[in-house]
Amino acid sequence: MPEPYWPKDRNAYTLRMAERNRTIVRVRCAYCKRVAYYHPVDLMEIWGDVEVDDLMHKMRCEAGKDHGNMDVRCISPSAEEMQGMKIRRLTGIVLTRRPVWSEK
Repeated sequence: MPEPYWPKDRNAYTLRMAERNRTIVRVRCAYCKRVAYYHPVDLMEIWGDVEVDDLMHKMRCEAGKDHGNMDVRCISPSAEEMQGMKIRRLTGIVLTRRPVWSEK
C-alpha cells in the first residue's frame, strides 16, 4: 500500500515563526564560505511566508551563480555574538524589464 501524502507545512518552521521567536536567518554559501545574516521580515517581503528550509533553493550566492544551494539556518545569537554581526537590511526592490521577442 502506498504511503499517504502528508502536507509539508504541517509542522513547518516558517519565516513568520522565526520572526515571532526573534531569530536571525544565517545564509552560508557552501562553495565560497560567505556568510550573511538577515531579519526574517526582510526575507518575507521578497518571498512571502515560506519555510526556512525552502530558502536554500531560492537564494543564490552573490559571488557566483553556479555555487549551488545555500545553507540556511535560524540562529538565536547572544548579545556578545550580535556585537560583531553585520545584519543585511532590505532597502528596496528593483524590478528589471526585459523584452521578449518573437518572429511571425
